Order: sequence, then structure tokens, then C-alpha cells
Amino acid sequence: MSITYQHGSYREKLFDERWKRKRQEILERDNHKCVFCDKGAVDAHHITDRHEMPNGGYVKENGISLCSDHH
Repeated sequence: MSITYQHGSYREKLFDERWKRKRQEILERDNHKCVFCDKGAVDAHHITDRHEMPNGGYVKENGISLCSDHH
């Protein structure tokens, strides 16, 4: 079962080139460490719903790096 959002599936969003670039920028900015516990980060997460942000939320200021426990 896949989740479908107003503008496509969650899986499509994960493979969007804009998100892939921003995700990498966020992880690099945070030195690949979780912002809550300093463990190795496995993902970047939006802080504010991306639909409320300029450029569809694809701005690194709207992202944080998280470990698997905090994601």
C-alpha cells in the first residue's frame, strides 16, 4: 500500500531531484549527525510542512538531520 498525497505519492517525493539535493545539503550542514542526540543521521526531515514554505519546502533552512530513533 502506498500513500498518495495531493501532488503525488510519498515515494515520488523521496526521489524528486530537488529533495535529493536538499537532503544532501542538510546532512552535510549537520555533519551527518542527528540534531537531537549526535548519532549518525540517516535522513533529513522537514521542520515545517513543505507546502507552507517557499519553493515547495526545498530549502535547507526547513530541514534537520535525524537518526533512526528520532525520525
